Amino acid sequence: MCKRLIDIQKREKAATKGNWWKYPEDVVDHEDCGIWPWHRIEDMEFAYHARQDIPYLLNLIESLREEKERCVD
Repeated sequence: MCKRLIDIQKREKAATKGNWWKYPEDVVDHEDCGIWPWHRIEDMEFAYHARQDIPYLLNLIESLREEKERCVD
């Protein structure tokens, strides 16, 4: 596995398990309050779904690698 994927996998395994939560749709710009690390709701949605998306993508990559190995043999 390439180093970048190994690093991603390590961060994923170290992150808090389970579904992440999000605040209501009225996100406040972090420049105004110093809390939010995103400017747009789309950024919040991206971060919110990362907890489920990253493990899914890592599993998909591993499945494709295994399938490739079976085809090569």
